[in-house]
Parts: sequence; C-alpha cells; structure tokens
Amino acid sequence: MRLNNNRREFVGLLGVTLISSCAKINHDIGVDKNEYKELTDAFAALEKSSGGRLGICILDTQSGKYIGHRIDERFAMCSTFKLPLAAFVFNEINAGRLDKNLIVPLDPTGLKVYSPIVQAALKNGKINIVDAAKAAQISSDNIAANAILNHFGGPSFFTQKIRKIGDETTRLDAIEPMMNVFKPGDIENSTTPVAMAHSLDKILTKEYVGDEYYNLLTGWMKETQTGLKRLRAGLPVDWVVGDKTGTGINEGYANRYNDVALAFTPEGKRVIITSYFESDKYYDDIRDEDQDILKRAAEIAARFIKK
Repeated sequence: MRLNNNRREFVGLLGVTLISSCAKINHDIGVDKNEYKELTDAFAALEKSSGGRLGICILDTQSGKYIGHRIDERFAMCSTFKLPLAAFVFNEINAGRLDKNLIVPLDPTGLKVYSPIVQAALKNGKINIVDAAKAAQISSDNIAANAILNHFGGPSFFTQKIRKIGDETTRLDAIEPMMNVFKPGDIENSTTPVAMAHSLDKILTKEYVGDEYYNLLTGWMKETQTGLKRLRAGLPVDWVVGDKTGTGINEGYANRYNDVALAFTPEGKRVIITSYFESDKYYDDIRDEDQDILKRAAEIAARFIKK
C-alpha cells in the first residue's frame, strides 16, 4: 500500500531501478503527442474546468520519455524547493565537503514553527543540519530551510547546485517567506515542470546523495503527509509514492498548490511527476477543491505511466 508504515519496504522498492535513473536524461525524448492526444486533452480540460493554470510533467525514467501540460512554462516553486535542498545537503556530505554533525543557528524571526524538530531545537537556538533537512522535507519548516540556506551563503547556493546538474531553468532568489511571492512573468524563485522533473531524476539517486542518505531522504518523502490530498490521492494505491508539496497563499496573488513525487509501479517502473497549479484567484485558506485538481491530474498521469 502507498501509505504502508514499513519504511524499509518503501526504501527497498525505491532502489530497484537505480541504474537506469543514474543515466543521463535526453531532454529531447518526448512522446508522439498525437498518440497521447487524449491524455493532453484531458489535462487541458481539467485546467479549463478549474479556472486556473496547471503545469504537469510525467517522466518515465527508464525510457526517458515524458509528457504533460505547460511543461515549459514557469511556475513558483513554493516549498517544493525543499526536496532538492535536502538532497543538496546530502550531496555535500557525500562529497566530504560538509560534516553531518554540523550545528547551524536558527532564526525564527517572523516565521511560524511547523516542525516539532525545530520547536525543540529553538530552545537552544541551533539545530543539526541533517535534522534541519528532515524538518524542511517532512514538515516543510521554513525556519529549517532558511537555516540551511544561510549556512551556505543564501539562495544562490541552491541555484548553483542545480546548475551543476544541468538545470539552467530552476532558480532560487530569496529565502522564506519572500520566495513565495510570484506574479505572472516573474522568473525568480521558479521552475518549469519539465526542468524540475529532470532535476529530481538526477538528484534522487544513490550516486548523487550516497547510499545512506538516499535511503534516508526517500524514507522522509514517504513519511511526508502534506500531500495526501494531491498527487498521492490520485495514483493507484498499490504504487509506492513519496512526495514534497508547496503551497502559496499570499493576498493579491492567486493561490498555488504544488506537488512533486517519485513513484514506483508494482512492476518496478520508476516515475517522476511534477505538478504546479495556480488557482483562479486568491483565497484566504487552502481549499480542497483546488488540491483536488492535482489529484485528478495524477489520475490522468497514471494513464501514461501504465501504457
């Protein structure tokens, strides 16, 4: 089951196709859009019904084939950046450039605490950097994410790391919460569905983060509960899924609901899905009907994956 509490079962399944995931992805391997016209039309119809803007990319990492909707358009990352950020921490440790026992200061100024890990650490005003990565991934804690970025000199660290894996699109320009402010035409703090899909394919590997931290990070993805009404809700229950969400609710801007996922079918097919949805307007709270757009998008995506 997708939400099975047996973490070792999840991690084992996530490792079954590691070799193919390490191969260089050919960004030119699309699919015949005519062959998948029903699929792409379904995404367009879903977007139209929502009144908002939907971007989604489905990447079959074995074949390198991908398809989606608005895959080359920019969307605000919101907290989906915290999954690559955690991977970058582990890449630095794996390369011997970072001590896994490093303690970094916490600055809660103007931010809410979303993680019990951070809540406990605030008593001393500092946190272990691996614990900060865990809090950023599982609880989407902004204080933890900022602590990591501040240690490495700011948002430019994130952008430099993602450039090194060949992603010339994705960029981070501000820390939390300023990085969530995004208006049409902006490029700061944004990505495209296809860029993020290929980047996740490269960093969610043992080769990139190391054996130990691959198991740890993918285990955290499975433990993350913030996306239970998004992509996870629309994928078959016998798939193994881990994800990272992002949500933007800023007065004066349309609400944003994002989710990126690593999924395995029972047959062992390794798939990455990146989804970004801008609602029709601003609402003062998270709405289930908006989260449901990503659930329905995942249901459509599963048709491509099963082919």
